[in-house]
Amino acid sequence: MSSSKPGIAAHLSTASPGAVGNKDSKKSSSSSPIVISCSACGIVIGDDVKALQCDKCQSNESWKCIDCVELPSDVYDHLLSKDNCSLKWFCENCDTPNSTGNGYQPTSDTKIDSLLVLVERLLDKLTGLETKLNEKCDVQEVNKMEIRLKEVEDYSSQQGRDFEKRIAAIEGKLSNSCDQVIGATGTSAYGTGNEGMIKLAVQEEINKQVVEVKDIENRKKNIIVYRVPEKKSKSVLVRKEHDAEFVKDLLDGVFDIDIQDGDIDKMYRLGQWAEDKSRPLLIGFKQCEQKDQIMNNLWKFKENSVPKFQVISMSHDLHPAERLEIKNMVEEAKKKHAEEEADDMENYWFRVVGHGSKRKVIKIKKRN
Repeated sequence: MSSSKPGIAAHLSTASPGAVGNKDSKKSSSSSPIVISCSACGIVIGDDVKALQCDKCQSNESWKCIDCVELPSDVYDHLLSKDNCSLKWFCENCDTPNSTGNGYQPTSDTKIDSLLVLVERLLDKLTGLETKLNEKCDVQEVNKMEIRLKEVEDYSSQQGRDFEKRIAAIEGKLSNSCDQVIGATGTSAYGTGNEGMIKLAVQEEINKQVVEVKDIENRKKNIIVYRVPEKKSKSVLVRKEHDAEFVKDLLDGVFDIDIQDGDIDKMYRLGQWAEDKSRPLLIGFKQCEQKDQIMNNLWKFKENSVPKFQVISMSHDLHPAERLEIKNMVEEAKKKHAEEEADDMENYWFRVVGHGSKRKVIKIKKRN
């Protein structure tokens, strides 16, 4: 350990001339006796003087009395009484590091301590960086969630506005029809007595149309899955648990969708249960986007190699009025093809794509 003035430090040993010091250093030739004195105060070091000699250079000029090194006499006596004492004392020259390699150099323990301090600082910096990275990652996730939530809110709001417009259009159309009927019958032979009945009939038609529109809106989040194996059990709970597990594996294995609790609003079989057949399975999602993600990627069935998924097919949950509309659109497209095209109609598939007012029929040529 280095300091501005010599002193007792870690890993020091004591030494003194004569009875208490380094005997070799106090040997003198018979022709030229060596006088050893304290390098600080100049007192002659004799057997009655308690002093220390540098354990590194062991020069005669490195002696110092215990008063100059401020070492208590009892501590000095205690150190001398221990045969295996590992303490060392260095003079000013040896206790000061230098760039030439001469003098005192740091011990291996000091180097290790310095390395440990450096490693601790590096670990602190690494911990700080990890904390900042984690905070940054959390911020990014929150931003993504906020963007996603905003998209869902916008979509829901748009759907609500479209729904209100459709209701208002239906009410306006039926109201005009009601006024026309009432106006036409106001001067009939029945007089104005039938006005109440006509209004009632029109109101019933309006209510019917409103219920139909609401039903169509509710079905937009549903899909129907066909040929899902049905558990041969009379327990409804067992069959439902089997269906839920199969659907979760299906969506994960084919569409890479990890279904969480609450993502599915409802799930049930259509029709009466029977042991000899598997009924279609209706699945209703909380969000319409999840349903659209599935229906827009039905081509993934062809790429999937799991046998139990290869027989599965899916369709939208359509209202009877929508199914009738689609049927009429396909028939009209086939009729138009027969009138305008020379190619045989059997060489094509006629498919309806899109939703609501955006539905249209496309022709797909069959492969030979």
